Parts: sequence; C-alpha cells; structure tokens
Amino acid sequence: MLLVIQTDARILAYVWIMIGVCHCRTFDSNARFMSDLIRLPADYRQLLESLKGRIRAAQLRAGVAVSRELVLLYWHIGREILDRQSRRKWGAKIIDRLSKDLKRSFPEMHGFSPRNPKYMRSFAEAWPTEQFVQQAAAQIPWFHNCVLLDKVKDLTERQWYVRATIQNGWSRNVLVHQNRERIVLPPRASTNELRSHAAGPWRCRCSPS
Repeated sequence: MLLVIQTDARILAYVWIMIGVCHCRTFDSNARFMSDLIRLPADYRQLLESLKGRIRAAQLRAGVAVSRELVLLYWHIGREILDRQSRRKWGAKIIDRLSKDLKRSFPEMHGFSPRNPKYMRSFAEAWPTEQFVQQAAAQIPWFHNCVLLDKVKDLTERQWYVRATIQNGWSRNVLVHQNRERIVLPPRASTNELRSHAAGPWRCRCSPS
C-alpha cells in the first residue's frame, strides 16, 4: 500500500510540474502577444523604417569598403609579383608556390587560388598607377575587374567601362551583357573591335573575392 501511495505521489508531482511548465509557456506566449498590442507612439513606425534604412545603408557601405580594400590589396600583391618577375626573374612555379602559401596562411579567404595571383599581376599591369585604382578600379568588385581584364584590352575602353559601371551600378552580369551586346558603345571603338567583342560566348575565369 505504501508503495502505491508513493508512486501516486510521484505521478501527481510530475503532473503538477507539467502543468506549471505549460502555464509558464502560455504566460510567455501571452506576454509576447500583449507586447504586440501595446499602443505605439504615432512616430514609431517612421522611426523604425528610418533605422532600418540606416542599417541597410551602413551594411552597404561596409560591403563596399571591404570590396574596395580587397581590390587594393590584390593590386599591391600584383605589383609585388610584377616587380619580382622583372627584377629577380621569378617564374610561374614560384608564383604558384606563393599562392599555396598564402592560401595555407589564410584558409578563410577565397582569393588565393592558383589562377588568381595571375589575375592580380595582370590587374597591376593593366593599371600601373595606384591613383586610378583608388579612385576608380577599386570602386567596382574584383569580379568586375576580372571581366574587364579578360575581354577589354584597350586601355581607354577599359577605363570607360569602369566609370560606366560605377555611374550606372552595373552588376557583373549586366557588365558582361553590355560588353557583349554593345547596347552602350564606348568611345573610340572601331568596327573590328566591335566584331571581336561581340563574337561568341565567354566567361570570367577569376576566383571569387
């Protein structure tokens, strides 16, 4: 009889505990529901939308700043590679080793594939002055710059595409489309250049930033 009473007492205690848990959950749920029913100030929604807009703008500026610094970093790496190749005759195997060592040291970065340092070198060679890189080329993402390195060989034309991308906010796909279809024509583009640019599909082979 004593065993049965103890067992019933445990069951009863368990039931009361579960009722208490359910009651707490219901109370929390009701509290959250009541908080949604609080009378808000007249300018609350305006403030909320203003803050959301400010946060999004800050996120966008932060993303642009990170992209700009990354492009400048790639340019400086490219300049170092160019310098070593011209003065110390570094070959392709040393550049490949440099890529592996950088990737090993910074595994969280995706810009040190074996192909990307070659793009960095070409990027520094295409834009020999840091001033233009800071003022223009670094204002567009790395992938955009790789697209221009792949397809646009004329310096004046490439400068035009950089500035047009900044002015119009072109995505990479739009930039590719503009260049291939020539919907907007840059200055000093000859008939032969137009044909060569419009001929056949192509893709950017650089690594993501």
